[in-house]
Amino acid sequence: MKAQIPKYGITIVDGTIYVVENAVSPSAKETAYTKLKRMILTDAEQVERDRDCSQKIIKS
Repeated sequence: MKAQIPKYGITIVDGTIYVVENAVSPSAKETAYTKLKRMILTDAEQVERDRDCSQKIIKS
């Protein structure tokens, strides 16, 4: 298999320089899209659980 050269993107936001590198792995088991979707949904579920727990404590 031919070696992949990483690609870079540079963005400046409020004076902070962000460098983003992307690379492709032939052994990857999920796409970037599915990984981010899973991470966002998992975080949203955790936030909901934390909120429910906080409300139970306040009601006590």
